[in-house]
Amino acid sequence: MPENLPDTAGALLRLRFPYLNDNARRQILAADAYPSHSLASLGDFSNAGNNWGLINLPASYDGPSYFYEDFATLAEPEYHLDLGDFSRYDRWTKTIQGEGRLIMNHMGTVDLMGHNRFAGIVINQGIVRLAGEHRLSGESRISENGRLVIAEATPALGQLSGNGTVIFEPRDAFSILTLDNLSGQLSFVVNSDLANQNPTRS
Repeated sequence: MPENLPDTAGALLRLRFPYLNDNARRQILAADAYPSHSLASLGDFSNAGNNWGLINLPASYDGPSYFYEDFATLAEPEYHLDLGDFSRYDRWTKTIQGEGRLIMNHMGTVDLMGHNRFAGIVINQGIVRLAGEHRLSGESRISENGRLVIAEATPALGQLSGNGTVIFEPRDAFSILTLDNLSGQLSFVVNSDLANQNPTRS
């Protein structure tokens, strides 16, 4: 659990994820930590400072794999730390599970590449791009300054609302969006050329 990590553990990911708040960074570290019965804790789980050995930093660099609660990006990323330009574009390759939602607050692009199972997506600004299979159980919302891109994906989003834009980017395969409930004044666009406009990272 994130609360079992040392208080300053999130600082280990500031250069890799300068657009995330400390709570989100700790969620990443906690999800990739070795099992709670690991000997790295020295058997004393009451002292969070003893759990430093549980962290699997190389795995955490690939992005989140579990949302323990809502997982928010910073409206103003720490640009002075963003040597890799991750705030502009990042790709999360893992499958993400959990009870929380992704809250997108910054003007960047995040690609979700895994077969995800979490609560929902709230896009206040910026772009969230879905590639693959996604099953989101709760309510998702797209604000006016937000865009949700469906790229060769088959997401089931449950409830979707807002006044932002949903863009279908089929490329060489199909994209299908399944919804249980739709509300608001969303715009829907099909754009097979959008892939050429998105930044990429090797």
